[in-house]
Amino acid sequence: MNSRSYDILKTLLRAEERDIPLFETALRLSAHRYPDMDTRRYLDMVDGFRQQFIEVAEGVSSNADKLLVLNRYFFETLQFQPNSENYFDPKNSCLSAVIESRKGIPITLSLLYIEIGKSAGLNLSGVCFPGHFLVRYQDGLGHAVLDTFGFGRSLSMTELQDLLKKFGYQEVSPNVIQSLVSQSPTKAILSRLLLNLKAIYLRDQDYDKALAIINWIIEVGLIQPTEYRDRGLVEQQLGLYQSALKDYETYLQLAGEVTDLEDIQQRIIDLSRLRSTLH
Repeated sequence: MNSRSYDILKTLLRAEERDIPLFETALRLSAHRYPDMDTRRYLDMVDGFRQQFIEVAEGVSSNADKLLVLNRYFFETLQFQPNSENYFDPKNSCLSAVIESRKGIPITLSLLYIEIGKSAGLNLSGVCFPGHFLVRYQDGLGHAVLDTFGFGRSLSMTELQDLLKKFGYQEVSPNVIQSLVSQSPTKAILSRLLLNLKAIYLRDQDYDKALAIINWIIEVGLIQPTEYRDRGLVEQQLGLYQSALKDYETYLQLAGEVTDLEDIQQRIIDLSRLRSTLH
């Protein structure tokens, strides 16, 4: 990522919640993998999708019918589709790559779906549902929960319960389900996107990219103390011992009681000794 892209992204992530353009910011995060990415080109491409959808939806009176038109336009005309075969490919979490390939995972497909649908007045928002990102559609009559990984179909309460169970959660009351499908804040959505990438890069032992992603997670600000621990672990793998030591100490200061206290304390001791030998 070049310095200008870095500075722009940092400014966006540090802005107030209401001032962060979700789609543009999520797109710019792709530059961690594609440093020469032409952000303007992709914004213009999506603007073209938006303008075309406005034309396609012209004359459609009800929002419910307009939603059906959006599904046809997004999944049939533009041919966006779930990438089930290579779900954990990090490209699926990079909007620039998803726009090119027309394949993605729930969160990236949803961000594109929302961006296009809102252009014609549809009230769509992202939902950080446990294990599976969803889209909320709201109108004066009520709301629906849509699954872009299921080609935009509406999910019933039973299907939402089943989705929770699929990802290891217990059955909960309908009231809890309703709270889980409320609109998610912009920073929470960006954190969700970054956490997906972090998990993939750690699985692949791609520590350079994992470090870049954890840095952005911390920059967003919606973090758990474990992000400092995990950054320390990555930094230690990369030989960045001074930074790792600082992050381990920050983790213990912020986390309170932790189950890995002995391990982290031992790492601090080992790195402190190593640092003394390097001076």
